[in-house]
Formats: sequence, C-alpha cells, structure tokens
Amino acid sequence: MSEEHARLRRRILLVDDDYGVRTLIEKLLEMGGYSVTAVGLARECLKRLSESTFDLILLDHVLPDMDGFLLLQLVRHHPGANRKPVIYLTGIADDTTKQRAFEIGIDDYVEKPFDPSDFLARVARQIQLKDQFNAGTEEE
Repeated sequence: MSEEHARLRRRILLVDDDYGVRTLIEKLLEMGGYSVTAVGLARECLKRLSESTFDLILLDHVLPDMDGFLLLQLVRHHPGANRKPVIYLTGIADDTTKQRAFEIGIDDYVEKPFDPSDFLARVARQIQLKDQFNAGTEEE
C-alpha cells in the first residue's frame, strides 16, 4: 500500500473557531491525503469524539465556548481519544501557554501562522509515532 493510500484512511479532527483558518487547514490536510472532520466549538469536538474514531486531533487554544486547556484535559480523559496524538494550534506564542499545554499532554505545538510543509510533516510524524507505539504494545 502506498503512503498516499495509507493517509487516505487517516482521520483527523480539527478544532478551530476561526472559519477562514479552519477552512485553510482542512484544505491543506485534504490535499495531503487525510480525511478531515472540522469543527468550530469545543462541544462539537467532544460530540465528534463520542461518535467517531480519529488518528490525530488538532486543537486551537482559543475557543469561544471553552478554554483550550480545559478542552485538552477533557480530550486526554476521553475514552476514545486519550491515547491519540494531539497537536495544539495557537496564535499565542508565549512560553507559559506552551509549557502548560505540554504539561497537560499535547504531543506537539504549532504556532499560527505556520509553514504548510512543516505542518504536514508534523502531522505525519505524530501519526507515525502513534502507529509505532501501537505496534509495540501489540507485540507485548
């Protein structure tokens, strides 16, 4: 199976309240071969996590209905998402936010605006690491 075909099976949940940013990221990911579910609110994110399985979750820090840190905590304790990689997306480039997000349990941190090729490489890497981890735990 080619790398592109493997990506087509990969499902990503994108949570960003800015419609323009959400649409651009969704198109970028789809061009990269991923299946994307894009939502603009934390409550929509939690609903989707209860309905479907995702390979990666992209969370915006600033959302209108919930603080990004609280949503991240809820995602990390959600039965369907607690072992999924999470990349935190934010336009806030301060060390305190970054440090707190890593303490709660993100796998990567991307500041907006970002380089599209770097972003796609980070997404692919997190999914690859998840696959390697899952393969290792299946062997035990």
